Amino acid sequence: MQRTVPKGNAYVLKRVIHNWQDDDAIKILQNCAREMTPSARILIIDCVEEPLTEHTQTSPFIDGDIIGVVIGGYERTKENFEKILSEAQLEIVTIHQSANIRVKIIEARLK
Repeated sequence: MQRTVPKGNAYVLKRVIHNWQDDDAIKILQNCAREMTPSARILIIDCVEEPLTEHTQTSPFIDGDIIGVVIGGYERTKENFEKILSEAQLEIVTIHQSANIRVKIIEARLK
């Protein structure tokens, strides 16, 4: 894993964060945050799962256990993204819908 990123105004992380457990995802986001200018944005293009309810036990689209076993990460809910972004001193500006119903574009900035 590269540990540094260039100073910049925009960072795009497409299908990256879901590959990592929270601690490593936070490190990736912290590396970006450390080099961001005050007006910079991070765009996280990834699946954003709906929270489980008493009527749903797993996502209807993907088996989260398989992601965890095979690649070590997992699909996150909006709340999961808010938590890891906050740990990295970032906050969500907005979440944009993409052409794929499950994939969202999370726009985040420095806190």
